[in-house]
Amino acid sequence: AAEGPTPGTFGGEAPKPGDINLDGAVDLDDFVILKQNFGAAGASWDQGDLTGEGDVDLDDFVILKQNFGTAAAPVNVLAEATAADTTAPRTPTPRRIRRRDRVSESRRDGGVDLLSSPIVRL
Repeated sequence: AAEGPTPGTFGGEAPKPGDINLDGAVDLDDFVILKQNFGAAGASWDQGDLTGEGDVDLDDFVILKQNFGTAAAPVNVLAEATAADTTAPRTPTPRRIRRRDRVSESRRDGGVDLLSSPIVRL
């Protein structure tokens, strides 16, 4: 097999399955690399050999397909999620609904109480 990044050598961590270009996401860029090298013998990870067999074939495509659309979460997002998980969720406070007393308001300002007056038909 040709030289190139292999699982277990990407910054001390295994790369995401299907992440051929090692950008942290399994996306169209990875698919294009695999497609361009499909059927190649003596291939490496960076050419689309995701199984380590030395060739780019259907097995490699299946790995890419199963992980397509996934991305590694940024470190700061993971830290924020962990911090958020340790705090208790806020319980919403019920709001009081204040209703006007329509009858007393209309009588106070000398207006007509429309709720108690008969309907006039024309």
